[in-house]
Amino acid sequence: MEAAEDVEVRGRRKAEREPDRLAAEVAGTRQNISCGPPLSGTSYWLDLWLMILFDLVLFVFVYLLP
Repeated sequence: MEAAEDVEVRGRRKAEREPDRLAAEVAGTRQNISCGPPLSGTSYWLDLWLMILFDLVLFVFVYLLP
């Protein structure tokens, strides 16, 4: 009878620790997601120039062609 109680207690303790372990994994995953790779300066300037070019093309199509 005592052995069966030990199993239940061990099972409960493991079940009680399970949410803590899962919470730690989720927190670690969120931290990894929020910290992406750093952008290089070249990537920033390329994105800026592509956005400006796209805006100019859109301006021509919307305001000058019709």
